[in-house]
Amino acid sequence: MTQDAEVIEIDNDVEENVTLKIGRHVLSCFMVWCHEPIEAGKRYPADLGFFFFDEVGDDWEMSEVGDDVAEEIVSIDDAWGYSVTGTLRGEVLHVGDLRISDEILSGLEYLDGRKIKLRVDRLQVSFDASI
Repeated sequence: MTQDAEVIEIDNDVEENVTLKIGRHVLSCFMVWCHEPIEAGKRYPADLGFFFFDEVGDDWEMSEVGDDVAEEIVSIDDAWGYSVTGTLRGEVLHVGDLRISDEILSGLEYLDGRKIKLRVDRLQVSFDASI
């Protein structure tokens, strides 16, 4: 799901490491694709997704949580990993005003409309042309 993202910073050592602001969220993401070079301080359409180091082996963490648990996205160890809690609607995880679409969510249709918590190894971002 495409969202408006402001590029806050592009890492000098690892150019795929970008810091974004989407809504009220500031996120460190791994850039997997961009249509054109991006620049800090500019806004771009961006699609967020998840990456799990052992997705094939199904060794990733997901649990259903109660409605009283806050929707949030929290960095793990100042790296690309995040703990993500949100409401699943189709293949889109709603985390407050943040929307994350990923094919791994398609296998969780039995949890549609419920709140889930995921531990992801990194957030990935793909950029389209400049807004």
